[in-house]
Amino acid sequence: MKRALLCLVMVLPPMVHAKAACMDSAIDERQDQLATGVEPQRRIPTGPPIWIGDVMRSNGGWSLLFRSDQPLCTVEARLAGHAIWTRASRSFYGVEFGVSFADLPEQAQIEVRAVTARGSSLGPYTFPLDAMAALREQEMRTLRTIPRGWVTIIWHDEGGPFWVMFGTLVSLRCGLREVRYSIDSEAPDQRLELPPCSFNDPFSIPNDNKDYLTLRERPQYVAVQLVYVDGTVSDVVVARKENR
Repeated sequence: MKRALLCLVMVLPPMVHAKAACMDSAIDERQDQLATGVEPQRRIPTGPPIWIGDVMRSNGGWSLLFRSDQPLCTVEARLAGHAIWTRASRSFYGVEFGVSFADLPEQAQIEVRAVTARGSSLGPYTFPLDAMAALREQEMRTLRTIPRGWVTIIWHDEGGPFWVMFGTLVSLRCGLREVRYSIDSEAPDQRLELPPCSFNDPFSIPNDNKDYLTLRERPQYVAVQLVYVDGTVSDVVVARKENR
């Protein structure tokens, strides 16, 4: 008499497969992290295990970087009171996640929830976000890294006219309180008129605002000094002419 062998196959639901894959991925990432010696940014654990690490504004909207002190599988965020959660993209060993928003109010409340590599749920947590302060901080940080791009002198021929271009400073004006400049002198004694900071369209230059000077005589150089919105003052930067 022949015996038939019965094979039982257990079919796991997709959610279980996803959870297992996430746990395996987190383990692999942690092993890579230990092998390379690269450690994510840490903090003293005094609050929730996930927090807003950085905020960036671009022409395309807002990008928020969330950090965690433990590996996570997923992170989702939304504006408080909104129904739809936005899934964040993983960027660094399961402890840094980025999420984008088309728009934010100047004073926002951000809700965040996550799933750890072990399958535990975290949150939702609510974080206040001063988006205007984040915008100003970003623009100050950018300006401090590009002093050679603050101003440009250009002309097309030796007979003029000659232009002093301040477009970079005007487009990053949300980080500025004042722009001082001088022509062929290293003692800035003139002021550039800046349009008001626009939270909703911060990098645009209004049509009625001139972001350049027109000179009849060729300048040798232009000196510029910035007063940032936090009250700090830059060194005097000297820009030489460029022939175009």
